[in-house]
Amino acid sequence: MKKYNVSLVVGRFQPIHIGHEAIINKALELSNEVIIFIGSADKEHEINNPFTYEFRKSMIELIYQEEIEKGLIKIYPLNDIGVGNVFAWGDYMISEALKYSSKIDLFVSGHEAKIDLWFNEEYKKNISFVKVSREDIKISATQLRDYIYNNEYDEFKKYVNNKLHNYYSLIRLELMKSYIKPTKPKIIFEDED
Repeated sequence: MKKYNVSLVVGRFQPIHIGHEAIINKALELSNEVIIFIGSADKEHEINNPFTYEFRKSMIELIYQEEIEKGLIKIYPLNDIGVGNVFAWGDYMISEALKYSSKIDLFVSGHEAKIDLWFNEEYKKNISFVKVSREDIKISATQLRDYIYNNEYDEFKKYVNNKLHNYYSLIRLELMKSYIKPTKPKIIFEDED
């Protein structure tokens, strides 16, 4: 039996990298079930949010197929609500998580100061918090997107699970959709004599 019953992990996973995996793996190590919220689920094909919710979910499913099949991981969308690093964001995350589980007893995240601003003292009494150091794995999704954009496959491979390596072209194609905006063709009618 693990120390915690249900843990919550929240990320945009734009795209998922080994730093995200370290957080998910820590949650799996400590709890019986992990709820993963894919944040900004309502955003897609933007520079900072290039991948759709479904595409990000499929990358996580590819990596954690066995854990998902065993019911250890459940993945859900989490839309943005337009608040910054405030308690309203923490309230929103927890209330959304409670739609899928009767209790969340662990929140696992990267070591970021903003997370302390998400939860009021009441939550801090009832939920444990574990922060995974970012010093061990120095990668961000922004840097990874730059590697993909610049077609630096060798750098990409260093920071993503090897189960994603064969999907590099598809991942790159999806990323590029956020940079290429379709234009409507101009229709010019010529005067008839």
